[in-house]
Amino acid sequence: MLCKKDYDDALHVQDASNITGVAHSYVPLLERMETERESNKLELNRHPLAVMWASKLLSLSKGELQPTQDLRILPGWHLMLYARCLSTSFQKMRQLGDQEYGLTVDNKFLDGHILTRWMCVQIAQLTCCEHLDVFGQAYDVCKRISQAPDDEACDIILDDDSAHRVMIPDMPVEKQPLPDEESDVDWACECGATGVTRMLEFVEATDTFKCNQCGSQNITAVSHTLKAELHTPRMLAFAMGQLNADKVQAAGHTLSPLVSKG
Repeated sequence: MLCKKDYDDALHVQDASNITGVAHSYVPLLERMETERESNKLELNRHPLAVMWASKLLSLSKGELQPTQDLRILPGWHLMLYARCLSTSFQKMRQLGDQEYGLTVDNKFLDGHILTRWMCVQIAQLTCCEHLDVFGQAYDVCKRISQAPDDEACDIILDDDSAHRVMIPDMPVEKQPLPDEESDVDWACECGATGVTRMLEFVEATDTFKCNQCGSQNITAVSHTLKAELHTPRMLAFAMGQLNADKVQAAGHTLSPLVSKG
């Protein structure tokens, strides 16, 4: 069961400088958090203690968050997995330093290692610890419990949901940019559909292409290739096998001998 000291430790760990010690201590703390209050009904990644320790791991690892990723919807066992992997990786890297590989496995080596940074970033994203509101909530409840008399602190831990769960704020949904050449998409439709050139259907009456999902002819060319090809839509339709050579030539286009022979 969690106690007042756990919340006090979460404040003191902010002054830690040894990432190995923080990682090794984080795992048993998560294991106790996982079994509290009617056996694992809580999401570990929303716990104030998880947030506080995750924040310290990230700062010691010098990892950088990727703002486009949002891992908050993942359940708590992911956090446990990354924490255990981080702790175990430190043990393994320490062992490498004892062998004849010419490695100096000190705190500087561990802090900056790509595995350390990657796993600490995952832990930080799972807990949303770098969001000021989230960290602020976690810090406030830890400080409140740490400063309370022992009996009152026990009551808060037993009865106050804020001692076990922080509110994760909603992230604004950003408007998706129009796909570009690197996204393997050639066109976009007003209905929201996107696709590659071969998915388009040629409309002979209007000399345009239509969306294969909604039938709209308001197609926006995204790739540079399709933008160029749409200057001669009948030639493109012929290349896609949707028109024969006679119809292309009847429209005034001249096919090269190689193309006209098929």
